[in-house]
Amino acid sequence: MKTINSISYVEIIEKKSTFIGQAFPINSKEEADEYISNIKKKYKDATHNCYAYKFGNTEKCSDDGEPSGTAGKPILDILKNVDNVLVIVTRYFGGTLLGTGGLVRAYGSCAKLALDEAGIVTKKEAQIFQLICEYNFLGKAEYLLKPSYTLQEINYLDKVYIQVIVLLDQIHEFNKLINEDMYGSVKVSYLKNIDVFINS
Repeated sequence: MKTINSISYVEIIEKKSTFIGQAFPINSKEEADEYISNIKKKYKDATHNCYAYKFGNTEKCSDDGEPSGTAGKPILDILKNVDNVLVIVTRYFGGTLLGTGGLVRAYGSCAKLALDEAGIVTKKEAQIFQLICEYNFLGKAEYLLKPSYTLQEINYLDKVYIQVIVLLDQIHEFNKLINEDMYGSVKVSYLKNIDVFINS
């Protein structure tokens, strides 16, 4: 799934109107509603606070007083290839009317800049495993693991404790590595599931 993993802020000026675009990663409708509420309070003197978000099968957009279809829909269109994302575009009217086409372009452009500024990432499911081995096997363990897996943490205690992040689509290869190349040299235990974000 393509999404974002950070909050962004951008500003553009279009015929004296200031457009402030902000993108937020979200994990629920309630989280989106909270961001929207906070932005409306923060920019309560703004002319409009328009937004769109996608979360799972849920899509929502708002023109917040702009002519119908000129703000929320262009923002939502920018989100067509991502998920779990909210974009809010705040407008301070500068005295010059932009017209329907101008509004669509301004809101769409500002939303795209906010999304680009946040950076698109691919969200994948992964699992963390703990490997325990003797000190004399550490070099080989690192040699076998590092090309394909992320070593999150290594603790040097009575033995060496290695925490390894394994993407779900790598589980088969990981099990093969453990059962063949490392057989008898490591003790493996599952710790937890996590989400990882990979730059697109």
